[in-house]
Amino acid sequence: MSVSRGEVQWAASEQRIGIIEAENLERTFEKLGGAPFLADLRRAHKAYGQALGVTEAKGAPSPAHQIREARDVVLDDIRVYAAQIVASVTRRNPASEQVAQTLLRLLSTWPTRRSAAAAPEESPAPAVSPSAE
Repeated sequence: MSVSRGEVQWAASEQRIGIIEAENLERTFEKLGGAPFLADLRRAHKAYGQALGVTEAKGAPSPAHQIREARDVVLDDIRVYAAQIVASVTRRNPASEQVAQTLLRLLSTWPTRRSAAAAPEESPAPAVSPSAE
C-alpha cells in the first residue's frame, strides 16, 4: 500500500504540532499573539486528517474537494494572520516592526514545494514597513 502525498503532508504537520506540544510551545504562541493561529492550525489539521482518512478507520476514499477545502481554510487563516500582523506595525511604536518580523519568520522560512527541491536556505523575514499611525 503506497502513501499519498497528502498523507505525507499530514504526517509532517502532525510531527510539527507534536513538537509544539512536546516542547510546551503553546505558551510561546500565546505570548506572541499566535494562539488563534495555533487553534486554527489544529482545527484544519484535524479536518485534513479526517478528509484523508488517516485519523479514522479507512473506509471509502474521501473526495478530493474535501482535502482542497481543508487546505484552503488553512491558507485563508494564514493570510488573515499575516495581514493582521503587518497591519499592527506602526511608526509610533518602532518595536512593532521587530515583533512583526518575529511573528512572520516561521511563515517566511517554511519550505515550499518549489524550494523543497533546492537546499533550503535561511531567508530573513520579509521587510515590514510601519504605517503612518
